[in-house]
Amino acid sequence: MAVKFLKNIISKYASWKNRQIIKMLTGADPEKMVSYGEKLLMKAFHRAADRMPAYRDILRKRGVAAKKITSLEGFKKHVPIITKNDIFPHYGLRQLCMDGRLDLMKIVSTSSGTSDTFSFGIFTEKGHSKTARLSDVLFDYGLKTSTKKTFVLNCNPMGVQFPFNVPHANTCVNTDIALAIYEKIRGEFEQVIFIGEIHFIKKLLEDGLGSGVDWKRANIHIVLGADWMPENMRDYFAYILGTDWSRAERAMIFMNMGLTELETVMAHESIYTVRIRRAAEADEALRRDLFGDVKTCPELLHYYPTNTYIESVAGEDGSPELVYSMLGDTCLVPLLRYNSKDGGTTISYNMLKQILEKHGKGELVPDLKLPLVAMYGRVKNHISLRDKTVSSQEVRNALYKDFELASKTTGNFLMKSENGRLIIEIQLKQNVPASGDLKERWEKLFSSLAKTEVRPIPFYEFKHALIVNYEKKFRHI
Repeated sequence: MAVKFLKNIISKYASWKNRQIIKMLTGADPEKMVSYGEKLLMKAFHRAADRMPAYRDILRKRGVAAKKITSLEGFKKHVPIITKNDIFPHYGLRQLCMDGRLDLMKIVSTSSGTSDTFSFGIFTEKGHSKTARLSDVLFDYGLKTSTKKTFVLNCNPMGVQFPFNVPHANTCVNTDIALAIYEKIRGEFEQVIFIGEIHFIKKLLEDGLGSGVDWKRANIHIVLGADWMPENMRDYFAYILGTDWSRAERAMIFMNMGLTELETVMAHESIYTVRIRRAAEADEALRRDLFGDVKTCPELLHYYPTNTYIESVAGEDGSPELVYSMLGDTCLVPLLRYNSKDGGTTISYNMLKQILEKHGKGELVPDLKLPLVAMYGRVKNHISLRDKTVSSQEVRNALYKDFELASKTTGNFLMKSENGRLIIEIQLKQNVPASGDLKERWEKLFSSLAKTEVRPIPFYEFKHALIVNYEKKFRHI
């Protein structure tokens, strides 16, 4: 009895603390939060320059005198932008850690190695607890986990850490296990949250349909990560789940953005950002004011300027790329001006508010007073034809316009150019035969992008991905 009473007190305190943090985030001055983050940036830079052996060596080799950098302007002008290839292949574990200390390690989170260079994040007990605390707040804010008995099925690939404090199971990328556990626990909880990469969740939902799961009656939510997703793909998931975006009560589908080597929770969607993006899809003028002249609508996510400083810098071809600097003093590997090779820009809260009100969309202004990041997807993820370029984002966007066709594929496709034509090889799901009808329907679907030849490839003949294990993101180029 005493133990149960104590657990109840702890739970109520955690719920109260979540509400206080949410209250702070919805009531804060957005410009003051950004300004405070800029002050933390200088402290984080000098802390890493003084105490992280690898970073100290990088600055020395680049001729950067850290002590002379005392302003944001100096930081942007003189501090080098780095990538995973600049740091992870060249330095040992102790060189990467603050003060060369390994005794503070709690968890090592690994990347999938999709880019052929493995990176990893090293987290302390304090840092791990801080991320779990933030995850709990976000679950509570978006999915009411403090008032609804919740179970989480973490379907991320092995090695990808997603800390939280609610009851959960780690199933890795195995739909059989995830669905079996779901069937056992769903009646014991008010809601279940699935966390996973977008193509694995696609398979999970489709396999569930095949085994008789009535997703439209299930009280579940989806948290997605690891890859860019078009609204057409979200629509496909919502069609399976029976999502009602006007009510936001069940079957919500939200993106979370994290980088293995930086932090698990860096930016995330909310019901507001989803509705804004969907409004921008339908309104060209709003889309242009928010994102500029884009072919596909970027993902729009809130980020925390006191945790991460985000810049948008011009890449080699002049297009904007996102660069991150970690600000927390719990970072054991505090990377500064780290380019993940994701395209995107930042949007201040006040600018977003101004644009939405200009277009008569004031009801979409988020309650979280946070800046936002618009993510375009991976850079250099396009094919050059004779008179245009076509990105994998455009192809994925078109792929999910027809839900029946979308259900025929794993989601993997390969793009290439042959004699000025766009060639798209699409991996079919198991037991789906290649046919002229599929080829014709897909070519019609992609005709607005370029002169296209589609080659539907049977599952086991798709040489670019053997049995799909969902441990790595598939490279489409």
